[in-house]
Amino acid sequence: MIRNQTIRSGLLLFCLYYAAAPLYATAQEKGQLPPGIKALSDQGPAVGEAKTPVRPPAALALKKRPVPLAKGVMSVESSADGGWVAEGHMLILSQRGIPKSSAPMRPYIHIPAGAVITSVYWRIVSGQPLPTDVSLAACMPGKCLPLQGQSGRSDGLAGQPADNPLVLTLSMAGRGAITPPAVVKYYQLQINYRTGASR
Repeated sequence: MIRNQTIRSGLLLFCLYYAAAPLYATAQEKGQLPPGIKALSDQGPAVGEAKTPVRPPAALALKKRPVPLAKGVMSVESSADGGWVAEGHMLILSQRGIPKSSAPMRPYIHIPAGAVITSVYWRIVSGQPLPTDVSLAACMPGKCLPLQGQSGRSDGLAGQPADNPLVLTLSMAGRGAITPPAVVKYYQLQINYRTGASR
């Protein structure tokens, strides 16, 4: 008996649903739903549907930043047309009377034909203070520039071709071992030049 009543109730609800569905759809389209009844579009998102649309992250804007000159090296002088930097690591002078030289350092950029040096800046970093009788020099073919102190500026190579290779040389007069050795950990030179057209 109870089972038959349950089946009848289910069939009745099923028939009512299909009978009322067209009327509900028409009322929803015309905006004439009775108070208290929400439109399907106002009911939350369906199961499995994202509540908020997923948006791709905004692209990162890469800003160009000026590349600073190496620490301790001054900028190109206003009287010069350009410059290039020579640098290296580890020079050890262990014997008096036997100079120690770096490998030849050459421009890493194109130097205009006929360009000549206007000035040279340098910076020397040593492990320990260098002995006072150690001599430093920046040498190009045919001419050397004595460096006074471990940093400074000079126009002693002015007029030399700006594309000449450059060598840093350490030396100490006399004979015998230097104890402890004179050690240069890092060296850097900036060669400023002007072109023939600006002379």
